[in-house]
Amino acid sequence: MNDNEYGYLEPNIQQTPKPPKKSGKWLGIVSILLCIAFVCGVAGYAIGNSKRSNELAAQSSDTQSSSDSDSSSSQQDSSSSGSFSLESSSLSTSGSSDLSVSEIVDKNIDAVVLITAMIPYSGSSGYGFDYGSGSDGSGSYPFGSGQEQYSESMGSGFFISADGYIVTNYHVIEGAESVTVTLNDGSTVDATIVGSDEDTDIAVLKIAGSGYTYSVLGDSDSIKVGDPCVAIGNPLGTLTGTVTTGVISALERTITIDNQEMNLLQHDAAINEGNSGGPLYDAAGEVIGINNAKTSALGVEGLGFAIPINDVKAVIEDLINVGYVTGRPYIGISVQEITETQAKYYNVAAGIGVVNVVSGSPADTAGLKYGDIITAANGTETLTLDALNKVKESLKVGDVMTLTVWRDGTTLTVSVTLGEDVPDTTTKTSYGETDTENAA
Repeated sequence: MNDNEYGYLEPNIQQTPKPPKKSGKWLGIVSILLCIAFVCGVAGYAIGNSKRSNELAAQSSDTQSSSDSDSSSSQQDSSSSGSFSLESSSLSTSGSSDLSVSEIVDKNIDAVVLITAMIPYSGSSGYGFDYGSGSDGSGSYPFGSGQEQYSESMGSGFFISADGYIVTNYHVIEGAESVTVTLNDGSTVDATIVGSDEDTDIAVLKIAGSGYTYSVLGDSDSIKVGDPCVAIGNPLGTLTGTVTTGVISALERTITIDNQEMNLLQHDAAINEGNSGGPLYDAAGEVIGINNAKTSALGVEGLGFAIPINDVKAVIEDLINVGYVTGRPYIGISVQEITETQAKYYNVAAGIGVVNVVSGSPADTAGLKYGDIITAANGTETLTLDALNKVKESLKVGDVMTLTVWRDGTTLTVSVTLGEDVPDTTTKTSYGETDTENAA
């Protein structure tokens, strides 16, 4: 855990020998695991700036209950039509009158779901298979069943459209081999991961069917400290549909989780493991945040955090339409930070050492080379990757970044025209994958 003792609301996790068959039965989980940090997050990416969507249409008045859903199809095509717009599905057009807590629940309870992700287990053996038969050596498999081991991860999510799009946290489904969604009526259906974004901790799922009750997205910029809020989610993965209330405690609270800064809403509605990805509603019953973190300090309560919904509306649309977040600038290098101490020892400059240049990338075109050390960008000293990325992310795709580079004892200037960061894959990441170096 980081020094500030903040952590993601990790889903409740239980090891199981194989994926469960599709069923409406929920597996009980009886222990609360400690919050754990992101698994091998790619350093160097900061949270993308939010794009503001114009709020043009209200929620359709003929939204049906989730009992009308068609759960016969077990998988979806993860590609989308490329035309999904929150403006035509779940954005509020105007301020609504305040509702009672029970009215907010009645309006949204069917929109909130339980998410179960099956993640290949990376146990002490390192093989991800069951090679043990118990401490007493009993069992029908004297050398283990040989079945692949899985961690069953449970979190929350909510519908944003009647045709089955669901928003949750990236860390809920990170590395998942399969994902199922349990509706409020107890039925369970398979889900496809449409897209996910580690930087903003957002993921979008899709299930078959139509007519689902969905939550309207509100305006997180309009709320004030002291405004009431309501959280609905699945703490512990078993207490489904739990409702808690509180107030907005702070706006734009900057906290650090796993060495990554996030600007979040702070509130005091009770949230725990299993609430990850669940909605935070305002007094009008509209989503103003996505619960994702809390303090991990022992004995401290009432410090919950949620991603402001306005910061991720454009992210959600991008994930649905193209599978990744568009418009993020890209240099095309893998790097290693060189401290002042290391620089003195090796008789080089302190800064960002280039350990790989992606062929055909903006860095390659500009002439950056292996062994170069970046000491400044656009006149700002860059002795850390975070410093380099702050300069990069203040620019847009197509802008020119001027780098001051130390190369073999000589200082030179390299101008890089930033490209767009397009991931190699838009599907889920591999569980336990280790990054060999940081990227920019």
